Amino acid sequence: TITAIQNSNAASRKATVTLSGILTETIHITQDAAGMESTEYGPIEVGGGGGNYSLMITSDAAWKAITNGSWFAISPTEGEKGTTAVVLSISPNNSTSERNGKIDFKIGSKDIFSVGINQEKSYFNISTANLSIGAVAGSRTLTVSSNVEWTIISKPEWITTDIESGTGDAS
Repeated sequence: TITAIQNSNAASRKATVTLSGILTETIHITQDAAGMESTEYGPIEVGGGGGNYSLMITSDAAWKAITNGSWFAISPTEGEKGTTAVVLSISPNNSTSERNGKIDFKIGSKDIFSVGINQEKSYFNISTANLSIGAVAGSRTLTVSSNVEWTIISKPEWITTDIESGTGDAS
């Protein structure tokens, strides 16, 4: 039996074992590089409102994560051999453009895999900017289409609403 200890390096390794007796024999051994896997290889699709997402990283060796966006963060940014729960925190996208980023997972200096992040642009629309209600008390429906949080921040005392705030669409 030939047994190799765990390879914690990002590169495979090779060795030769030579046996000598009446004859000489050489055995060539190759051991795979340390690896990683994730519950998510992406891309992760995120709404304009942002949020937190969980990934499980399983690695054969110490690892680190490198991000390329200031609008999202990962915690922890590095881990040891084994399984680690990682939280990806994504800020709301307050622009009218989609944005994209990625996380590179590495063992040593070697890229093992990347997870892409695509965040849709924010939108907030109302069905009409003008409502007309007669002198007798009455109701009209206003529809909100949104992918972000919203709040009614002002209204006169004589107006009431069924909903004061929300996340996403409402009527």
